[in-house]
Amino acid sequence: MKKSIRITTPQIVLGLLAVVLLACGLAAYFGDTLSNESSFAYVGRHRSGVGQLTATPVTQTFTVTENSMKALEVMFSNFNERVETGTLTLTLTDEAGNVLAQQDYPVADLKNNSFITLTLPTPVANSAGKLYTLSATSDCTEGKGVTLRMGPLNEGAPGGTLTLQDGSTDTENCLNMRTLHSQVVYGWQSCYVLVALALCCLACVPLAGKEKAHA
Repeated sequence: MKKSIRITTPQIVLGLLAVVLLACGLAAYFGDTLSNESSFAYVGRHRSGVGQLTATPVTQTFTVTENSMKALEVMFSNFNERVETGTLTLTLTDEAGNVLAQQDYPVADLKNNSFITLTLPTPVANSAGKLYTLSATSDCTEGKGVTLRMGPLNEGAPGGTLTLQDGSTDTENCLNMRTLHSQVVYGWQSCYVLVALALCCLACVPLAGKEKAHA
């Protein structure tokens, strides 16, 4: 004859408590998970431009300070007069020369002395400490073109090399640029505690079903 399985009230209570704790752990994980947005500026204040951009690239090497780089912003400016036709092209490459992002900007749509954004198709997870190169060219008419702003490096900003169209280099100044980052911070701590409590409840379920022995 099969022995009947008797579920006691304490077992039911512990089982329900474990389910509730597991649900709370799941909610804590998603509720405490945050998207941390940050930026890093290489120049605090620009002082001049790099000259009129042409088909010969102006390049800036720079070291990224944080992981998960998702975009790059650089300050644009008209050169002499506002331009109505033509494009500005920005290209971002890694140390191996791989193109990470490239975009053409119609200059008629750009606002003078404002940042333009070059967005990466996919954020670079391990970007911190890596060297990158930003290149800028333009097909605007001579004498009525566009430029990028430059200035002294901020204190503490990692150095790089600015190469102008004539081949001259500058390590004291940098394009007025900043990197944008987006990191997801997962809410593990609260989740671990609640799941651990739920497992303790489940471990106690068999013990709660045992009947006390009577003398």
